[in-house]
Amino acid sequence: MNGIGISGAKGVGKEQLAEGYSRETGFRFLHFSNREMFTAAYTSCSVHDRVANFRNALAHLESSYRFIDSRFIADMTPVDVMANLYSSLSWMDNIDSECRENIEAAWKDAVIICSTHLTVIMHLQPNEGCPVQEQINATSAGLIHTRLANEVTSTNLFTVRRAMIELPDRIRTLKQFVHGKMEESCNHQFTSEKPH
Repeated sequence: MNGIGISGAKGVGKEQLAEGYSRETGFRFLHFSNREMFTAAYTSCSVHDRVANFRNALAHLESSYRFIDSRFIADMTPVDVMANLYSSLSWMDNIDSECRENIEAAWKDAVIICSTHLTVIMHLQPNEGCPVQEQINATSAGLIHTRLANEVTSTNLFTVRRAMIELPDRIRTLKQFVHGKMEESCNHQFTSEKPH
């Protein structure tokens, strides 16, 4: 068991969940600020600079994950970086072939980071009735989550959960999911090691 990542649109409670899970389990809590991660990316005028800045955000995420030599839970994942990237480019028409290649390179970066550092990504969806922009962001993050889930190696485990109102319920749900996946992993390892 290495890292757990919490993904989702702004305001769904990623930080609260990660921090609460850390307190109850002893996993190290990694907090990432949207302002620190994405300000440079959103203020870039050039499409190429903007994509480059989001790739830098992915690199920062990866280096932070790699620095931790114990189990951790993070309130930001490559899902969130890629969702923000697509959101920032959605109104731009002048995306040339070189830029598209760089976006695909960002996808490869995201897949590698997930495959290397994250065992579980829990994607939180907002409750119904949330503001329109949050719904749009959530839909974007959900699509990114689905694509990454299809492209990462089978050693990574993903789930999608609707954000529940009470924080203890969310922590309990994540603990049950992680515990179940750890048992599956142990059983798989035991079965594969049994003599034939």
